[in-house]
Amino acid sequence: MKQFLLLLILAGPAFGNNSKTITEISYAGVPGYDAAAGPILEWSSASVENAEPNIKSAVKAMPGLRIRWLGTFGYEISDAQTTILIDPFITRPKPAELLKPIVIDTSAVQHYLLSTVDLNKLAAILVTHSHYDHLEDVPFILAQFPDANNRPIVAGDPNTARIIQSYKHGSGIGWVDRSGGLADSRINILNLNNDNPTVEVGTFGRFTITAFKGQHSRYDYVPWRGPKGPVKDKPPYNYWDYKLYNNLSIGYLVETNGLRIYFSDSPLVLNPELIGQVDILIQTITSRAENNISTCLEELKPNYYIPAHYDNFFKPLDAFSKFDTVIGLDLPENIFDSPGPSLVNYSRYNEFLNEFETQYVPQAVASKKLDRKPKLRVLKLFYYYSLESLILKY
Repeated sequence: MKQFLLLLILAGPAFGNNSKTITEISYAGVPGYDAAAGPILEWSSASVENAEPNIKSAVKAMPGLRIRWLGTFGYEISDAQTTILIDPFITRPKPAELLKPIVIDTSAVQHYLLSTVDLNKLAAILVTHSHYDHLEDVPFILAQFPDANNRPIVAGDPNTARIIQSYKHGSGIGWVDRSGGLADSRINILNLNNDNPTVEVGTFGRFTITAFKGQHSRYDYVPWRGPKGPVKDKPPYNYWDYKLYNNLSIGYLVETNGLRIYFSDSPLVLNPELIGQVDILIQTITSRAENNISTCLEELKPNYYIPAHYDNFFKPLDAFSKFDTVIGLDLPENIFDSPGPSLVNYSRYNEFLNEFETQYVPQAVASKKLDRKPKLRVLKLFYYYSLESLILKY
């Protein structure tokens, strides 16, 4: 029963096939994006109003170094010569679809991602962990490269490798068979553990990537980290077949032209002192039952903190007439103890905006390790943000 309820809570709906574009989303009334709802935190708008480097944003890719949020914990970072993807996830299956083998929505992946990325410049895909909302669409992206030697390298845990390599020729899945199967894909399997908490992933163009051992946090309302264990099935997979590997969530440090960006799909970063100071910390805020966000601020000392994974992935992107930050269903906040119903909200985005200023930053400052306050910034879905001004290091 508990797993069934969580399955409903963590699910997300599939895309429709209308012509609405992602740029039509309204952010009116959304805290952080709309002045009527409080201070402006949207990066490009806030940078114009404050004495800091001007971060320009646009729907179309601009020249030079830029970053784009793809929703959930999906990101694209590119310098126009080399492109890196982190956890690209577009499909978003409906809750009912998670009760049976789930199918990649290839038309949605093509429309929202592949049509806007120069595949000839895609060098690597970084996967933080092997749950479906981080890994599901990666095989279809790889299948765009029939020649395995031309495929981007995938970095991830052993379960990530097993799932990708299980898409074999003769599977009966059209796009898999047309690609010749993915068993020969280039995968950098990261066996991170306590004795080996960090490893160099590689250098791709002007990007250098290092992986760090992290831990997938518990969900706020149920002490569970999601499906885990060995992967033994074959595609199409059920929701519960996308399993954690030893509760691992891999963090990635991306360095380019002196700029250091750390991506953590967990609010619980292990050994943050190993990472060192960064310019930008991008971190999941969903499920904060256990976190060390204040310690991350102390040790990493980011100039900018960008929260992630707070968009409502119960809703298809083409249904985002207004940006939605409430991730949940009409269930009790504490499913088993609460006396009355309320909306389960896994991101608690509005609360986080307050917690960051009143809890996490003050705790970090009190440690006397943090000598300047990081700037909290948010991104709009599928907008490109230029990082060229940050290369100058302020």
